Amino acid sequence: FCSTLGEYPFIRYSTSHQTASSIASQVQDQLDALSRACTGFPPNLDRERATLLVFDRSLDPLSPCLHEFTYQAMAFDLLPIEGDATYTHEFTNRAGQIVKKSVLLNENDTLWPELRYRHIAEAINFLVEKFNGFMESNKGAQFSKGQVSDLKGMSDAMRSMPQYTEMLSKYSLHITIAQELMRRFTEGNLEKVGYLEQDMATGFDIDSNPVRNLITAITPLLREARLSVSDKMRLLMIYLITQEGIRKADRTKLMEFADICLEDQAALRNLFYLNVSLEQGSKKSSEKKKEKREKRRRDDVPYDLSRFVPPLKDAVEAFILGQMNPKDFPYVKDPPVGAEAGTSVGGTAPGGHSYRTDRPRWAAKAKGGKEEEVQSVGPRILVFIAGGVTYAECRSMAELAKQYKREIVIGGTHLLTPSGYLDALRKIKVSTVA
Repeated sequence: FCSTLGEYPFIRYSTSHQTASSIASQVQDQLDALSRACTGFPPNLDRERATLLVFDRSLDPLSPCLHEFTYQAMAFDLLPIEGDATYTHEFTNRAGQIVKKSVLLNENDTLWPELRYRHIAEAINFLVEKFNGFMESNKGAQFSKGQVSDLKGMSDAMRSMPQYTEMLSKYSLHITIAQELMRRFTEGNLEKVGYLEQDMATGFDIDSNPVRNLITAITPLLREARLSVSDKMRLLMIYLITQEGIRKADRTKLMEFADICLEDQAALRNLFYLNVSLEQGSKKSSEKKKEKREKRRRDDVPYDLSRFVPPLKDAVEAFILGQMNPKDFPYVKDPPVGAEAGTSVGGTAPGGHSYRTDRPRWAAKAKGGKEEEVQSVGPRILVFIAGGVTYAECRSMAELAKQYKREIVIGGTHLLTPSGYLDALRKIKVSTVA
C-alpha cells in the first residue's frame, strides 16, 4: 500500500499491545528492503514524507460495541448488508409492480458520500431538502400537497409521479433505508439503549453528572424481551470494559439476567485478550479510570446519543498538533528532526484548531448543498488498525481531515461491524490455541 502511494513513511505505533509493534517493525523492514532493491523507490516527489500510525484493537475495545447513529454506521449495523456493501430493497416500478433491486452502497451513488457521515436526523432532513429541490427544478414533477416535510411525504409524492420513477430511484433507495433504520431504532428500544451506552462509555450523563448505580440501570434492559441477544451482549461488553473489572459473582448474575449462552459467555471473557480487566482490582487504578473517562467526554457534540469520541480521534489529533506522547507511540526508528515540535511530521494547518472547542459538523455543506472540497496541506497521514476499523473511526478521520486540511488515509485488516466484532471474540481463544 505504501509503495503504491509512493510513500516511504516514518512509522509510529501504539504500545497498548505487541501486535502493533510487530506490524510496524515488519512494515519498516520491508520498506527498507524495497528502498535498497528498487532505485525508483521512493519516487522523487515534491512533498514531505508521510507518517504511518499503527494501532491495534486493544487501544480501544469499546468503540465496536457502541450503537453509532450516523447513516453509514447505522446501516451497516442494523440492516442485512452483504460483505461487498450490497443492499437489496423493494420499490414500485412504473407499471406499479413491487420489485427487488440490489445496489452497492458506494460513491457511484451520488447521495451516498453526502449522507454517510451525517447523523440519522440530519440525513433525513437532507433527503427531504434534496427531494424538494428536485421538484422545484422539474416543473413537471409536482405534488398536489406542495413541498414534503418527512419521509412519508416523500413516499407519497413519488407514488404520485410514476413517470419519474427512474430519476427518483436514488431517493427511493435512501427513503427505504432511512425508514427501515428508524423502524428498527424504535422497535429495538435503541434510544434507551443508546443513552445507557453513552453514559457508560463516557462515565457521565447528559447533564455532565458522574454516572452511578449502573447495575440498577442495566438490569431491566438485560431482562427486556424485545432486546436482541446481540444488543444485550453489547451492553454487557460496554459495562465490563468501562468498569474495568467487576466481581465475578456480579458478572455471572448479569449474564443470567441476559440469558447469555455458554458460547457468548466465552466471547465476553475473551475481552481479556484485548487488555480488558474482567475482575475488580486486577489492574488500573480508579484515578486512571477517571482520567480516561474525562478524555472520552471532552467533545461538545450536538447529539446526546453521540457523546463518545473514539480514542483514535484523540490520538491522531494529538499527532497533528505535535502532542503525541512518544512513550505511548514511539517511532520504529529514530524520530525525524522536528518531531517533538510536530512541525514537519505533524503540525497544524493554517487556521487549524482543536475539535474539542467547537461543535463538530457531521458533514458541513458548501453553497448548493455539496460537501466542500478543501485543498489539503502538509504530508499525508496513514492510519492502520490491526483487528479492524469501525465506521465511527472512518468518520472521525474524515472530520479531522476537513478540520485540519490534512490528507488522512485510514485502513485496517478489515472494516469492523458490531456483529463482526462479536463473531471475532467468539473465535479468539480457538485461534490462540491453534
